[in-house]
Amino acid sequence: MTFADKLKQARNNKGISQAELARRVGISRAAISRYESGERTQISAPICVAICNALDITPKELTDSAYDLRVYANEQEAEQAASFSKNDRAEALKEIKKLLDMLDDTAIWDAVQRIEDMTYVPRYRKDGGNGGKR
Repeated sequence: MTFADKLKQARNNKGISQAELARRVGISRAAISRYESGERTQISAPICVAICNALDITPKELTDSAYDLRVYANEQEAEQAASFSKNDRAEALKEIKKLLDMLDDTAIWDAVQRIEDMTYVPRYRKDGGNGGKR
């Protein structure tokens, strides 16, 4: 189950609107909507905890096995992750190359397989999963 699904289900179980949850947490209703739609998959730990407190659930209940979520220490880190620039991409590719250079041939092919597996996850794809296999 995705974070978006878990959040929406928990909010509905609590019987409150997006606007009420947003008020209790101290963020906009639009932010809650983006989390519930899956449009936003980065969240700061303080916001996550505030949401859980408002819904009377634990962070583990909301995030455990939520494969579509990244939790960051603060809102600034979450925002930075959401705005990945071309320069960031080049730096990330350099880091991947550096890490691959540390691996033996078997591990390199395992890494390639893991990256290929990620191409099947719509949220990781540039085209949102609407294109062909790759």
